[in-house]
Amino acid sequence: MKDFRSMAFVIFADIAFQLCNGLAAGYYFVTLKEQEAKHAESGYFKEKGIDVPRLEDGTGSDSLTNDHNSLEISVPKVGGQFIIDGKTVQKSDLDNILKNQKDNTCVVSIDQDARSGDTLYLFDVLNKYYVKIKIVYLGDK
Repeated sequence: MKDFRSMAFVIFADIAFQLCNGLAAGYYFVTLKEQEAKHAESGYFKEKGIDVPRLEDGTGSDSLTNDHNSLEISVPKVGGQFIIDGKTVQKSDLDNILKNQKDNTCVVSIDQDARSGDTLYLFDVLNKYYVKIKIVYLGDK
């Protein structure tokens, strides 16, 4: 009888421990969902440390192309370089150049064979300075 009693205590303790784990996981999940709601209200969401802007419905895209102060940025196939208004810029200089473009617009074209790391770095810098972006698709010619 003593063995059954001790086994019952072990089983009860194990069940209590599992319930505590479930409650802690639920609390953690609710906390994450509350933080996610705050990010959704601000218009940005985080994925792997990169701020990605929400896409618009297309109603304001014409104003980006008519802006005479807009930059034209290309991400070429060659890694570590960008082409800004026809001038080749190294990746290390990109942050300093775009720092002065806060709240302006730019038209971005990405080569189909461009490195994804360079593209993500460009969007990260553009988002940091709140630059409005229009992406031009370069299809196969």
